[in-house]
Amino acid sequence: MHSRQARRLALAAGAAGLLSACVSAPDLEAGSRIAPDSPLTAAIAKAQADPSPFPKFTDIPNAPTDLRPKADWARDAAALSNSAAALAQATAASPEMPDPGAWARQVMAESGLDAAKVPGPETAAEIEAYARELRERATPPPPPQ
Repeated sequence: MHSRQARRLALAAGAAGLLSACVSAPDLEAGSRIAPDSPLTAAIAKAQADPSPFPKFTDIPNAPTDLRPKADWARDAAALSNSAAALAQATAASPEMPDPGAWARQVMAESGLDAAKVPGPETAAEIEAYARELRERATPPPPPQ
């Protein structure tokens, strides 16, 4: 019984707090007044004195007639959703490749690239001569005089 009374008391205190937080219209209006020397004061007074006319329902234009039917939108949305689901399924199941090296050797053998000779130096002397040639080409020219 004690906990019910505590709950009721807490509920009553919460309701009282909420009700005390409510502000009456005059208090709200008094706190939100615009300074008399503000440039907005004249504009607000003019707008209140001469309000704009309210629009009529006849001013609302008719709906356009050259739009796609809703069924076409629904069909295209479903097709797009199906395509997205198919793409997600295709990319989620990645093929397993237990030995990438074996796969590379198989592709090279099938394409004939394993038998192709790669051009370039083969012996240590040829490699050193090629490196010397590259260093000489990389040497900047002498500065102009």
